[in-house]
Amino acid sequence: MTVEIKPLGLKCNLNCSYCYQREERKAEVLKPLSFEAMVKAAKGCKFSFFGGEALLNPKDVLEYFFKAGANSIQTNGILVDADHIRMFKEYNVGIGVSVDGFGEMNAPRCNAALTQKTLDNIKIMRDEGLRVSIITIVHKMNANEKFKEFGLWLLNLGIPNVNLHFMQRGPANIALSPSAQIRFFLSLAEWLEENKGMRWNPFLDIRAKLEGKDALCFLNACDPLVNTSVESIERDGSVTGCGRLGGWMKCDIKGNERQVSLAQTPQENGGCKGCRFLPYCTGGCPGEAEDWRMRSLHCSTLKALFRFYENILLDSNYVLGPAVATVEG
Repeated sequence: MTVEIKPLGLKCNLNCSYCYQREERKAEVLKPLSFEAMVKAAKGCKFSFFGGEALLNPKDVLEYFFKAGANSIQTNGILVDADHIRMFKEYNVGIGVSVDGFGEMNAPRCNAALTQKTLDNIKIMRDEGLRVSIITIVHKMNANEKFKEFGLWLLNLGIPNVNLHFMQRGPANIALSPSAQIRFFLSLAEWLEENKGMRWNPFLDIRAKLEGKDALCFLNACDPLVNTSVESIERDGSVTGCGRLGGWMKCDIKGNERQVSLAQTPQENGGCKGCRFLPYCTGGCPGEAEDWRMRSLHCSTLKALFRFYENILLDSNYVLGPAVATVEG
């Protein structure tokens, strides 16, 4: 489980066109701030700085939480400076950078000058020996052959870990059609088979599920009110779930209502009835569905990737792992 802290709430220095926090940020009412309550809520676990933009936190606040157990941070990378790098090195902090590629590829996030600042800071951090990973949103501006150039650039810097996210919200003019998205993800899957040094998701997790292994986040039968993959600690020490689902206060007991609904609802009505991949994909992220009881809107891409890796495993005489039961009976 990832444990996140948000001392500044959703405050950010950008206004990405597809950000799932945009509307929530406008309506956000900040809770009273208590550093002690936030650390106590982590219950001794290591945790990650999150936002909004985590580097908007004053440096003394960052250092306080690094000393208290924060060992990673998620940032757009624009604000990184020498003092941040000193702290990252001193406290062995892993840095997740949100960027969608070179130049225009990153246009839904910010302008070309800020994109270059991010890319320059990624290189500086790697030159300093820091652990850097990448989160990228896939859309029309970056779903092209240049993305492979971007991936090789990252790999040459010593950054093999890249996590590709489907666009959850955003303007229709940058959203990929289902067929275009399938083609792009399958082309990457084939390319990654030839570049074994890269550790990219969701490709790794989809193959892992077919092998009967654990995977992260959206392939784990997410209960929107529990989110066993994420705990988000608010400013007052209260604990909420994944922000992609609205950041509800967390329940104590995980339910399987969504899984029951998906298994019984016909696919033409947004369910997964009869789909042989349901036990592996579990319907995808409920935050990517029109309604949390339905399957992800990116179902067709997930199915294509499951078939791709299924064929690879079968061609290698691999015995597919048993699917974990998600609905009793």
